Amino acid sequence: MNYGREVPSVKRPFEGIRVLDFGTNVAGPNAAAMLSDFGADVIKIERPGTGDEARAFRPWVEGRSVMNMWLNRGKRSLSIPLGEEQSNAALKELIKTADVMIESFRPGVMKKFGLDYGSVSKINPRLVYCSISMFGHEGNLSKTPGYDLLAQAMTGMMDASGYPDGPPQRNGFSVCDYVASHNAFGGIAMALYNREKTGEGQHVDIGLFNVGFSMNPYIETTMLGYNSTRSGDHHKSIGPYGVFSCSKGSLAIISPTPKLWASLCTLIGHEEMIDDPDFAEAGPRLQNIERVVAVVEEWMEGFDDLSEPERLLMESGIPCSKVLNNAEAIEKAVEDDYNTVVDMETPSGMEMKTIRARGPHIKLSATPGKVTKGSPNLGEHSAEILKELGYGDEEIKKMTGAGGQ
Repeated sequence: MNYGREVPSVKRPFEGIRVLDFGTNVAGPNAAAMLSDFGADVIKIERPGTGDEARAFRPWVEGRSVMNMWLNRGKRSLSIPLGEEQSNAALKELIKTADVMIESFRPGVMKKFGLDYGSVSKINPRLVYCSISMFGHEGNLSKTPGYDLLAQAMTGMMDASGYPDGPPQRNGFSVCDYVASHNAFGGIAMALYNREKTGEGQHVDIGLFNVGFSMNPYIETTMLGYNSTRSGDHHKSIGPYGVFSCSKGSLAIISPTPKLWASLCTLIGHEEMIDDPDFAEAGPRLQNIERVVAVVEEWMEGFDDLSEPERLLMESGIPCSKVLNNAEAIEKAVEDDYNTVVDMETPSGMEMKTIRARGPHIKLSATPGKVTKGSPNLGEHSAEILKELGYGDEEIKKMTGAGGQ
């Protein structure tokens, strides 16, 4: 069964582009996978034995990480050690053939292997080299190791999440990792476009802290002296704009404009609040938001199921949605039928031949992206890739330790 519209068989934007993916975990691998979605030949460089750390991410299906299948979709796997003379020589030959190289080690690690941008740009000046780390490769904190959780903690993101009288809260998604991958994808695309004009590659430097900091809308107001505090389920600047809950579940409701406010008051049977000075304007309404929440949630409680108040709100022109769980979100995506959910091939050797997965979220009308298959088996394409470079079977066996597998 196809869970999205049929993707036409046309040339994709990055066909003919070779990407070497040295990334691990989420940010680097997903940036490379997005390039694969749009046609790039992505070669995943993995350590022998264990491979990318994402191969251990749970949950598993038939002993394989589902997350790894998605993060490394559409790639070929070359399992080869870094730092050894013969394997590094092979990697440098491979780099000569590449257009893009992605790595997500702490600054300084790739230099130890002679694979940093300064070194490899000498053998391939057209190479677009993308690094993803905590703070980027410049600045006083560049050597700081980092993960998504630390980026959330350092950028004000956690402090903005939760209730004023409670502790900061972690975002339920690895949001800095994913946004870093999207910024890396965009930075690589810009660098490739610039290369078309100049013939020269460049270093794309992405920091988890930097992308998290760039998403914080309270930076400027804080620097102007305005105190920013957590506001729980309701927006601190406009309202109603938040999550309303009752025993049946929760609804996200947005009605901060005079027209929407009047529509909401009329719908819930509190027309007197439309012109009440405590609620008529945005400022007083925010000061009295607890009363607004109370009357809306009391109205919601009168229904057996939240589908009915959701329908009534939408018919009144009030933007709203039930707060969906993951299964319900998938149903919504399938209903949308815009390749948000697709069938993705699993690695070879699995009994389950496809799984349902996230499709490309960037939509191009003439050259759309396409998810092809999940993560390759570790070292699955080692012999194939090294033979493309002219190595013989014995050399391949010495480098990989298992005849290319």
